[in-house]
Amino acid sequence: MSKRENFLRKFRDEKTNELHKISATEFMEIWNHYDADGNGYIEGKELDKFLNELSNSVNKSDVDAVPDSLLQQFKETILDAYDENEDGKISVQELAEILPTDEIFLLIFRRENTVHSSNFMKIWLEFDKDKSGFIEVDELKHFISKLFESIKEKKTDLSEDKLNDYTQSILKIFDKNGDGKLQLSEMIKLMNPNENNSLKTVLNSFSTIKKEQLDEIFSSYDKDGNQEIQANEIDSLAKDLIEIINKDYTTEEFESFKKNLLRLGDVNLDGKLSKQELYLILTTFTSKNLDSLDS
Repeated sequence: MSKRENFLRKFRDEKTNELHKISATEFMEIWNHYDADGNGYIEGKELDKFLNELSNSVNKSDVDAVPDSLLQQFKETILDAYDENEDGKISVQELAEILPTDEIFLLIFRRENTVHSSNFMKIWLEFDKDKSGFIEVDELKHFISKLFESIKEKKTDLSEDKLNDYTQSILKIFDKNGDGKLQLSEMIKLMNPNENNSLKTVLNSFSTIKKEQLDEIFSSYDKDGNQEIQANEIDSLAKDLIEIINKDYTTEEFESFKKNLLRLGDVNLDGKLSKQELYLILTTFTSKNLDSLDS
């Protein structure tokens, strides 16, 4: 068989053969290696390669490779334990749980730090201080610093060197276009807001929307229960819809998408969406023609 270097083997301790504590820089290196297409997930062949090399890295060489049957069991075990949203993919947050990551760096990605999408735009605007539509290095550094201040646990104090290291590592993981800053869609992947699975189900289906589905989706965005989707709640809906398209986008593109969304559904032009107006949006646009909102 052809000999191929196992990328993860170098992260194992030569004496114990266990993975050593993965630093922020090493984590970035591992993530970028396996997320080959840069879409923010380790999936498909990438996932198979990662799990194959993770299991086989225990051996000094690949001569005694783990059998395919055991690899499949290993894959099922890993996904069952760490793939919380059961999408068959590994996100950055999930990889941080799988690997023995630097404990302080790991806190950035822990599941409790995910935010609901209804709060995301509020957080974005708080840290995009200069309203440039991007989170730049200093703003990202401030975001990470504030995040650690909010974690009421021991050992969360950050030295300036560690803070700089974490900021640069996160930037290299999420800054897919390499411009040295995070646009809206890139920051979303870092903050990992909760997804609205009911919305995804409806938009990936061409069947009639059932009343209980509409009620569930509407109530998930109508956070204040006033029977209208408005302000930050519209931001939340627009974010979830544009994410289903699965494209990179800037703040300007997001605002354009939201404006077109209201143009479609806001029949009475009051800047809000009733349940009937939401129904109009959901029935007009499916996963196959949502892109038309982007034009």
